[in-house]
Amino acid sequence: MQRNKLFFLVVAIALLSGVWSIFWFVRSNITENTVQSFLDEGNNDWEFDYSDISIRGFPNRTDLRIHDLKITNRYNETDLMLGDLNILSLVYNWNDFIVVFAPLQSAVIGGVEYIIDSDYPRSSLSLNNQSGIPLNSFITEIKQTSITTSEETNLNLDSGLFAIKPDETNPNKFLVHLNLDNIALSNARTLLALEPFDFVVNGEVLLSGSDSSQCISVEEVNLSSLNFNFDEFGLHLKGELKNKFGLPNGSLSITLGGKKVKFFELLVANGLLSRDQFTIISRLPIDSYEIQIIDGSINFLNLVDIKVFDSFPEFC
Repeated sequence: MQRNKLFFLVVAIALLSGVWSIFWFVRSNITENTVQSFLDEGNNDWEFDYSDISIRGFPNRTDLRIHDLKITNRYNETDLMLGDLNILSLVYNWNDFIVVFAPLQSAVIGGVEYIIDSDYPRSSLSLNNQSGIPLNSFITEIKQTSITTSEETNLNLDSGLFAIKPDETNPNKFLVHLNLDNIALSNARTLLALEPFDFVVNGEVLLSGSDSSQCISVEEVNLSSLNFNFDEFGLHLKGELKNKFGLPNGSLSITLGGKKVKFFELLVANGLLSRDQFTIISRLPIDSYEIQIIDGSINFLNLVDIKVFDSFPEFC
């Protein structure tokens, strides 16, 4: 009797193992073919180049590696050299992924080369099968990261975290959080050197164009807080920006804490404020200012006009 039970147990385990093996190979093959088709087809704006795709992780994971991945925008000077990209997921979960980037990456944007070196570059991505933009959450984390450019700009930070998830009341509205710790920024050509600071952003972003045949564009940005925290002063902003004819419009409220003179010294050092304007503004007995944004430009007390950006971005 016990021999029969043992025999049936062995047969059952063998059958389950065989079924699971078939399931894993089918699942892996679908994943690999989906990613390969996406990379090979590209779209009107972006082109993907790679040397090979491999997959492993049996029996419970599908660890897909894209070797020597390069992403190129066909219509502007943008090249992203990501190296080996790893996409990890559980074989029985089609919607949750971990993306591990190569520690050393490079990019060319607008003719400027960027070299990124990070100890811990990885993201987690959770998708949904609902209509609209199919995103449950996206989190990217980096540690001990340095960025150098061909224009001799250097940026170093201890850690960074970027997270985005949809608002429960509106599938096209996303809650955004960005936290960068202990940033050091300098440029050898202009002799610019900022003392280490922290940068924190919390807000909402409204996207449109969720149809796969369209570009996804930013319609509205609501900042609940945007903070630069230096040792001697802090710069805190909140406000609302909306997309109008491709240009951002709206208003921001800015509050300076600590030694506000330090902030205006930074504007002078970067050529955004004259010495005479610095003398006048730094003596004003107020620490809160209203900034109007019209046609992509900031009007700051009608004394300084700072170009922000030409339009909100689109993602195709």
